[in-house]
Amino acid sequence: MSGGTNDSVMRHALDPVFRWLGQAVTMFSPVDGAPASWLAHDLLELLLADRTTMSDRELGDLYDRALQGTRLLMDMRHPHLVSAVHALLTAFSQDRGRVPGDAHDDVLQFLAQLIQLMFGDSERAQPLPVTVFDALSHALASHRPLVHALISAEDRALIARHHDPATGPPE
Repeated sequence: MSGGTNDSVMRHALDPVFRWLGQAVTMFSPVDGAPASWLAHDLLELLLADRTTMSDRELGDLYDRALQGTRLLMDMRHPHLVSAVHALLTAFSQDRGRVPGDAHDDVLQFLAQLIQLMFGDSERAQPLPVTVFDALSHALASHRPLVHALISAEDRALIARHHDPATGPPE
């Protein structure tokens, strides 16, 4: 029993989270001067939190924690990176005008790093598995107006070159 609730009820309630994040649901990341942060908790909080009761600083801290865990997924080329990216973009589209400066800039920097990883010079880094690349492409496309508003013209051109039938995808 977990807090008076049958464990099977808790497992059943969390099944969608396990399908959504897979093994990444157990990922923790270090936070300077604070206890480790649990990525699944931070992403769910981003998606479900009542923004009317959250200060701008709390919102910024939440983005910082979610970005730390998502960057770990990116570094690992984790198959569930797309779930984290989708959650971040979904939340950010709602919070864009409210996220404090540093956290806002960190989201922009993360997007730029992700685009470079996906569409940049593949010789510089280990490429993404095809399934992860395809899923991330779909996630970015589903948030296209937001992504194009946030990224640089250079990154927009990089994505366009990748999708140009005349040049084809990079080898």
